[in-house]
Amino acid sequence: MSKTSPPAFSPTRLAQMREARGLSHTALAELVGVRRQEVIRWQNQASPRVPRPQMQKKLADALGVELVDLLEATTETLATLRRKHGLRQEDLAERAGLSRSTLQALETGKIATLRPEFAERLAEVLGLKADEVARAHQAGLTEGSSPDSHHAGPSQAPHLRRAHELAEGVKQLAPVLQLPDETERHLTMIADELDAEANATVPDRGCLLQLVHDINEAVATTTPSAGKQAVLRLIVAARSSLSA
Repeated sequence: MSKTSPPAFSPTRLAQMREARGLSHTALAELVGVRRQEVIRWQNQASPRVPRPQMQKKLADALGVELVDLLEATTETLATLRRKHGLRQEDLAERAGLSRSTLQALETGKIATLRPEFAERLAEVLGLKADEVARAHQAGLTEGSSPDSHHAGPSQAPHLRRAHELAEGVKQLAPVLQLPDETERHLTMIADELDAEANATVPDRGCLLQLVHDINEAVATTTPSAGKQAVLRLIVAARSSLSA
């Protein structure tokens, strides 16, 4: 896998986002607490003054976009493909049937292996081929990362393995739980988030426990069935392992 340079702040993207939201230099400056001249300097493509990381985050919040939308990469990545289509993370995630946290993890390289079904969904929304989406995902992986390094945790740590098993079980059994379509979709999205967190570089145990709780809440009211019992057993196993 070829290595890519870290994304850099883009004066062009800042100008485009500001203009798209109908904000003047003065208006944006007031939103982030700086002088108008400072915004102009940030947009100067010939010799831009790069805002500090904290200010880049404030600019993104003021413009209602993700920080990645103000950055530019040296290669085509999932994030750049999304931006080319004028989509926010939540827009693409919803249309592709993914949770926003899963898409974010794919864009930032927290999830180093793109599942074929995810590639197909993203490709359909973006009007691309699945292999083009897969290449863009690979290009966006953090420098020096590898699928093995990201997946070593779940394969070795019992609590992460249990979380992954629960996520997979929910996605496989959700269709037979006789849930309303919207509830089934919500349950699947929680499972996606659980899987993404279990595969993260530094998984948050508290977040994992909360997601397990959310799955339990969604499943608890369903009609008794073999599928429900299977999911409940996975929930017990995951909760016990995460609480140990």
